[in-house]
Amino acid sequence: MNVLLAVDDDIHPPRTGGTQRSFGLARGLARAHRVQALCVVPNRSRGPARETVDGVRIVRTRAWQTSVLWRLDRAGVAPMFLARGVHDARLARTTRLIEGVPEVRMADLHLAGLLRPGTAALRVHHSHNVEYDRFRTARGPMCARATWAERLRALEGEVVASADLTVVCSDEDAARMHALHGVARDRFVVVPNGFDETAIAAPDATQRARARAALALADDVQVSVFVGSDWGPNREALAHLVEHVFPALAAQGHALVVVGAVSRALAGRREPWLRVLGEEAGQAEAFEVRSVES
Repeated sequence: MNVLLAVDDDIHPPRTGGTQRSFGLARGLARAHRVQALCVVPNRSRGPARETVDGVRIVRTRAWQTSVLWRLDRAGVAPMFLARGVHDARLARTTRLIEGVPEVRMADLHLAGLLRPGTAALRVHHSHNVEYDRFRTARGPMCARATWAERLRALEGEVVASADLTVVCSDEDAARMHALHGVARDRFVVVPNGFDETAIAAPDATQRARARAALALADDVQVSVFVGSDWGPNREALAHLVEHVFPALAAQGHALVVVGAVSRALAGRREPWLRVLGEEAGQAEAFEVRSVES
């Protein structure tokens, strides 16, 4: 079966939770089907126009408009979901990049224009979150926030109602989508978040010792690793751990290692129980974070 996955981001290498999820789904489907991932990426992307990774055919097309919208979103001027209009305007150009005739089309919210009736035998909306709830509760200040929220609710509801199926991360998301948008519960498919089993292996004693030595952690210290991108809920969770949880746990022999862009929130912190590795994937691999006993 020919499956198309359309994503408003570059899924390889996966650097955020969303791209890890998208690439994981594509890689899993590629074990039994022909899978192409159509990625709309910013101009600064260094990835080739076409490549195949773990059986997934990745096709990249660049759109400078998404970079502008990202900056406006960060500034609280206009929301990122306006990218849907940008992608709809580029729909003919984007469609020409699709290889063959996919029987299944799966797309994120911003690229849901590719899911219009008649475009495929099975049209699937891939939902990373209940976007309406996420917008209202998990983002920073935004001009005319309530108005934008209702526009997003209408957009999300339209996409969920039109698609044949919507893939969600949890039973809770499925129940909330059903209640919020009035779409039958059996049109939601739950695919929980996972991890890349090809990149994570159980460490041996030598790897554990090397990782502890690199991080200057004694053998009897219990280590927790927090991995996250730099966005509101991750910052809030990390702040709670650093301010309220680990000061007490440190006295009992615990330490916290922070990996990813969320570590920007810890600039200048020097607690003896805290190790900050930063956002570079290579740095995390060099310290073999996965080998630290947690």
